[in-house]
Amino acid sequence: MTDPATLDSTIPGMTLINLGNSDRLGAADVGPNGNMLASRLPDANYVEIAPANHFTFLGTCKQRAAQMLEDYGDDPICTDPEGTNRAAVHAQLIEAITSGLGL
Repeated sequence: MTDPATLDSTIPGMTLINLGNSDRLGAADVGPNGNMLASRLPDANYVEIAPANHFTFLGTCKQRAAQMLEDYGDDPICTDPEGTNRAAVHAQLIEAITSGLGL
């Protein structure tokens, strides 16, 4: 558990990003539906990009990769929520990160 007193000494203006708006682990959800870390950090910027999931930040997948991974019982790293455009999510991530860094 984070000691609330230590949050005041963190770097101000951090950008915190959540991918997707559901099915997140509480400890990893820094937004208003999770542990609310974004609202407890000084001048933090919170960005939620959806539809997406944890694996959407990875590179775009080749055709049939999702089925191949499923057939092998591997992690669903190519299975995004319906309506996700991975390239568009990447562009949003780049924008959020560069903006957060002041670039």
